[in-house]
Amino acid sequence: MVVNYHNSAEEAREVEALINAAGGNAFSFRADVAVLADVERMFDMCMTEFGGIDILVNNAGASKYSLVTSMGEEEWDEVLDTNLKGTFFCCRAALKRMVPRGVGSIVNIASIWGLVGAACEAHYSAAKGGVIAFTKAPLGRLGTPDDVAACALYLASADSDFLTGQVISPNGGFVIV
Repeated sequence: MVVNYHNSAEEAREVEALINAAGGNAFSFRADVAVLADVERMFDMCMTEFGGIDILVNNAGASKYSLVTSMGEEEWDEVLDTNLKGTFFCCRAALKRMVPRGVGSIVNIASIWGLVGAACEAHYSAAKGGVIAFTKAPLGRLGTPDDVAACALYLASADSDFLTGQVISPNGGFVIV
C-alpha cells in the first residue's frame, strides 16, 4: 500500500507505520497530485513494487478561506488543481493500469460543500462538486442480483452504522441524481 503525501511527510510516515505494525506492507511516497509527472511517477512505482493497482482512494484536498471578490486566479487554480485535476489525473492513471487486468476499485472522497456550497470557499465547493459529477460517469455494465445483495449486506452491517437518511441506488451509474 502506498500512502501518498504532498506536504505532510510526518503524518504519512505515521500512517505507514500503523499499517506495517498491523501486518500490512506500506510505504509513504511524495507526489503532488496536481502535477501529471508526479502522478505518473507514483503509479509507475506502484506497478514496479506491487505489480498492479487494486484500489485507489482519492482524498487529497486543498482549501483556502476567502471571498470570491478577493480571490486571485492563482488561488482558484491551486484549489481546483489539487481537488479536481488531481482526482482526474489519479483516476486516469489508475484506470490505465486497472482496465487491462479487469480488476480495481476507485473511491473518490469529496465534501458536503460539493453538494451545498460553502461561504468563503467557492473554489473548494466548485472543485468538490466537480469531483462528485466526475464520479457519476456510468460504470458501463448492467448490474446483477449479487451487486444489489452486496449493497443490502453492507447496509445491514455495522460498517454502515453512521449512514442514515440516504437514498442508495446500486445501479452502476445508470441513473444518478
